Amino acid sequence: MNVSRFIPVLTLALTLSATAAGAREHGTSVSMNSSCCDEPSRWADRHEPQDRRFEVITENGKTSLLLTRDVVALQLSDRTLHKIDRELRGKERAHRDQPFADVIAGAVIGSVRALLDHSAECDLREVRSVDYRGGRLVFIANDGSRLFDRLELDDDRVLEGFSQRDAASFIREFRLAKSRLR
Repeated sequence: MNVSRFIPVLTLALTLSATAAGAREHGTSVSMNSSCCDEPSRWADRHEPQDRRFEVITENGKTSLLLTRDVVALQLSDRTLHKIDRELRGKERAHRDQPFADVIAGAVIGSVRALLDHSAECDLREVRSVDYRGGRLVFIANDGSRLFDRLELDDDRVLEGFSQRDAASFIREFRLAKSRLR
């Protein structure tokens, strides 16, 4: 068996794994710390545009903070998700002429896509308050714990990534949404 035939396959698998774990290519990153989801928050399916009642995007354009009828959620922005998807499709196409590599690439890329197609969310009824302190949004759960506090993208704390104006708009919309629940 010629082991050198499998080096491109292993290289592809390692490259895609590194991308999923945080490699930065072409200014796009998929490095996420998903330990954000301590109760009462959770990891959930991505929210589609038609479900979003209000949305703000971080100043770097990578993350979306949104309100639906029932939840507050953080997820990759549509622009970031589309950019990463284009890069992943390029990696898939690069190995089409190598059937074994194509199978591995498909499995790894499918896993990466599934991970990215999610959000960190919390039911609005479980969120006591949202404030803007020291240049960051602060979400407090009914039990007094902080929500989404450890969520990072590209080693940047996501809740520090919103402009003061967007944070104020989000807080205003959050309070309106909470008042409708009563």
